[in-house]
Amino acid sequence: MPAATPQFEFDADKLLVRLNLTFAADPNAISDVAEGVLRVLKAMDCACGHEFEVETALRESLTNAVIHGCKGDAGKKVQICVACDESRGMLIVVRDPGGGFDPAALPDPLLAEPPIATRLPPPPPTLCAKMPCE
Repeated sequence: MPAATPQFEFDADKLLVRLNLTFAADPNAISDVAEGVLRVLKAMDCACGHEFEVETALRESLTNAVIHGCKGDAGKKVQICVACDESRGMLIVVRDPGGGFDPAALPDPLLAEPPIATRLPPPPPTLCAKMPCE
């Protein structure tokens, strides 16, 4: 049974796309791409004091796409799209050619001994989180 399509509270007609980039899945490109995206976000004034959290989530997403989605094959491509909705915040989408995974198939981190959730810091906000400027 396919997973339900995620629903986001962004109005596609109001999104201002500021960056749509495709790059070779080379691990050495991750820092340059992340820094370029962060410059665009700063110019858009969209991160609004959440720059560290956005950078962390962005670097993790790009690394995951290169390593897992593209299996480190620089012949494959990763796409990143950055958009801003003036009333709701930013939207960053990272795409890769990987097959993905079923989150429901992952073990429950709370059932580990000791629970993994007690050993790890809280995760950074997801890239689809609303981050309106205040």
